[in-house]
Amino acid sequence: MVGIRKLTPERDPGQRRATHPFPPDQRELCFSERQPGDTGPRRVTQAEIRASFDRGWQVDSIEPATIEITIGPDILAWLACLTRV
Repeated sequence: MVGIRKLTPERDPGQRRATHPFPPDQRELCFSERQPGDTGPRRVTQAEIRASFDRGWQVDSIEPATIEITIGPDILAWLACLTRV
C-alpha cells in the first residue's frame, strides 16, 4: 500500500510526529525538497520523514521517486518504506 500523507504538521505545530493509524508495513510518498517551485504540497526532506517516524517505527528506506501526473511535468518525491516496531 502506498499512501500520500502530510508528514509534517503545518496546521498543528504542537504535533510533530505521524500519528495516523498506519498499517504495520507502510510506504509513504511525499513531495521532495528537490521539487522546484512552491505550488502544491510543502516539500519534505529525508530528515523530516525520519523525525516524523522516530517513535514506534523503523525507517527501512527512503528513496527518490517520481509522481507522474497528466497535466504537467512529473513531480520529484520521496518513497519511504516503514515498519511499525
